[in-house]
Amino acid sequence: MFRRKIRIWDETLRDGAQMPGVFLGLRQKMELARMLDGVGVSYIAAGFPATDPEEKRVVRRLMRERLDARVVAVARALRPDIDACLDAGAGDVSLFIGVSPLHMRQVLRMTPREVVERVAESVSYVRDHGATPHFVAVDGSRSGPFLRRALQAARGAGAESLCIADTVGILTPRATRRLVRSTPAANAIHCHNDLGLATANTLAAIEAGVTLPHVCINGYGERSGNAPLEEVVMALEVLHGVRTGIRTERLTALSRAAERLFRLPLPVHKPVVGLHSFAHESGIHVHGHLQSPLSFQPYPPERAGQETTLLLGKSTGTRHVAHLLRQRRIPATEAQAREIALRVRRHHAQARRDPGRFRRAKADTEALVAGVPEAEFWRIARRVLGRP
Repeated sequence: MFRRKIRIWDETLRDGAQMPGVFLGLRQKMELARMLDGVGVSYIAAGFPATDPEEKRVVRRLMRERLDARVVAVARALRPDIDACLDAGAGDVSLFIGVSPLHMRQVLRMTPREVVERVAESVSYVRDHGATPHFVAVDGSRSGPFLRRALQAARGAGAESLCIADTVGILTPRATRRLVRSTPAANAIHCHNDLGLATANTLAAIEAGVTLPHVCINGYGERSGNAPLEEVVMALEVLHGVRTGIRTERLTALSRAAERLFRLPLPVHKPVVGLHSFAHESGIHVHGHLQSPLSFQPYPPERAGQETTLLLGKSTGTRHVAHLLRQRRIPATEAQAREIALRVRRHHAQARRDPGRFRRAKADTEALVAGVPEAEFWRIARRVLGRP
């Protein structure tokens, strides 16, 4: 099932940057794009030129970088949007339009026939102007039989990739496999993580034949985010033996750079790249690790650019203490090692009794992700409108 080459399409600079409270300027996007290229992704969705002159500038600058990855500009299936991408010099344009009954009736106010015509016209327009068109079926997971019509229209007009978007994250792995197999034209998948299934659904889509998964660094993106780049890649590499072309040893450095630029602290238990992804505190786990590193790890942490950490805390055991003392060549009896472990556990319990530390940390995190307060909006509006 994995004989086809899997290529990685990264959406961090577009969908990831749409997270509430996040702002990425030209410098930040350029830094991440270079790192993504260095990691080995095949496509970088660089931005949405029609929405902001800065987005157009990002695409134009990245096109001059001569990256190995293909730089993609994103557009609605509208000529002004496409013209903005072309004006930015984009070699690849990803077109999107809603294909579910809800989107067609209530958002677009278009009939299915009009949507099919718009898809074909837009894809042809991109191709006729010398760029490579791609098509994303927005809300494809809730579109029913119409999905096939939309994808066939895009394929017939010359789209290189045809993507099913699980826009509100309602698929399950079983439903994803069934959906992909029933729409053989699709070769790409874009999964959101509203119910925590984005990684599983992306893998299921690949098992069913998709070769171009859309991902974001750290799972960033709208609402609960997208399929995380590092999780999808490591699952393919470790569980399925698939060579994705990604330099996995650079994933943690990429993750930490994105965390810094997005100013969104990652959970310490974040899979693959989290601070504690390869950390052990429990005495049983530490002892097992000291005997055989893979006893409590699914793969060597170095594969993801990580390292093992043995923490001291509430579960510290005598063997961990003895190991640390041996490293410093400090002699101690078993009774002394046991007493040290007991005092370490007591110290940790006392340090955790300060609830104020947690409240301050949580408040600081919430402040980082806050947008513009409504009171500030009204101050701006009054100044623009000339009202006191």
